[in-house]
Amino acid sequence: MKKLWVLLIYTLFLHANMLPQNVLGKNCLKYYHSYEGQSEHNAFVYAREKETGKDRCNWAYGYATVEEAIDSAMKNCQSFTLNAECKLLYTDGVFNVEDGAFTSLTPVDATPLSKEEISSRMEEAKAVILGNCLPFFEKFLHVDEHKSFAYSVDANRHYACGYSYRNQTEKTSKKQAIKSCNDNKVKRGNKAPISECKVYATNKKILLIAKDYDLKPLPKAIKLTPEAYDKKLKQANMFIKNWPCRIQYKYYLKSKPHNAFYLIEDKNGQQMCGRSEGRFTSDSAKEKAKEHCEQQAQVNHINGVCQLLSSDLVFLGKKEMFKTAKKVEVIHHNTPEVKKKNKTQMMKKESVTNDNMIDMSKPLPLYRTLQVTAETLNKDLPMKIDDELRFDSVDAEKNKMTFNYTLVHLTNKEISAEKFKSLIYENIKSQACVEKDFQILLKKGMFLDYYYVGKDKKEIARFAFEAKTCGLLTNVEQIRKNILNLIKKK
Repeated sequence: MKKLWVLLIYTLFLHANMLPQNVLGKNCLKYYHSYEGQSEHNAFVYAREKETGKDRCNWAYGYATVEEAIDSAMKNCQSFTLNAECKLLYTDGVFNVEDGAFTSLTPVDATPLSKEEISSRMEEAKAVILGNCLPFFEKFLHVDEHKSFAYSVDANRHYACGYSYRNQTEKTSKKQAIKSCNDNKVKRGNKAPISECKVYATNKKILLIAKDYDLKPLPKAIKLTPEAYDKKLKQANMFIKNWPCRIQYKYYLKSKPHNAFYLIEDKNGQQMCGRSEGRFTSDSAKEKAKEHCEQQAQVNHINGVCQLLSSDLVFLGKKEMFKTAKKVEVIHHNTPEVKKKNKTQMMKKESVTNDNMIDMSKPLPLYRTLQVTAETLNKDLPMKIDDELRFDSVDAEKNKMTFNYTLVHLTNKEISAEKFKSLIYENIKSQACVEKDFQILLKKGMFLDYYYVGKDKKEIARFAFEAKTCGLLTNVEQIRKNILNLIKKK
């Protein structure tokens, strides 16, 4: 009777060539293999939504009859809230699939990408993916398939992204990634891109390039020679008197095109600036840099017009840009009173100049040099560096100076210290170790810290530099070395 019942059931299964691994999702396949050896009578039922790929399964074993096993498994499966019908796949050692009941699942390739493959895909992605979406894309490259990465970007450099992984089907992963990207657009508010979210990559393949987002690829970065860098810096320093803006201009000279730098100065000589880099067009770089400059001017109550000082590393500064109108006093007689007045005014002028401009080569005590430098910089802080980074403040204590920054869109859980270091450390080291002003201070024994926190105010990373880190000798070490050399010569 038992064999007759099984035969009757499976006359309905006309096509029985689908294997469990081609039908069952990952979790249900695991349950199926653990269930296979259970005692008769037994049954295994399965349900999977066509659109989402969500699935459920249930089983029963050790029943007096096969009918009872099927009935028990069906009742348990149907108790789940799922838009799919539970179907019988297995009874008493026989696995069969009813014709058309389920689509065949694409086998998941569990082979991880090699370091070379990840590096290659990251280089390709850098031409399109901006900001904190880039480290998220690298994270996506390491997660399990089926997976998809969705991305949206426009000419204003507004962007959003989202990804999905460990899905039953490739189709489901794409749908979920688009949803995640759209959710991210909502979170970004007025910085959300106007373009739609598109599936940029699926599993191990990158599907789109810049033109698929109606954009031109980003131009390659221009690396200035030391001579060209110094020349452009000297040109700018004729106009820029504000210390944070001088630092910003140094960043600008090492930034990716398209880029732009704006400067504003009021009638009292107070300055502020704005820069932009890595834009898809020169116009969008200028627009964003000007917007940045105007925001800084508003925050710092500086009245004037933001002027374009440089675009795509071409210096555009002109003498008439920042002419400050001054009241000229006509002196008719060179009297002692007038001489005394002029001398007093000159002393005040020199005092103001010395307060605003610190000459690192002067023999000031190190702690005092750091204090005055910190005080000068903090007058114009906090300052927005770009869409992702804010320069908050400078601390000076004894022989240590700390630059404090905030990543305005990330928490310390969203990016690791190691990943952040791989993205930014070389640029920081270049600034800390190559800039002449810093070299002078490092040789005097300064310790320099760059401290980064997330939007949740929790530490992301801290990078410390001293003379040894930068391959320099302190003044004391240099004197000791010179004395030893003299002794050896004698």
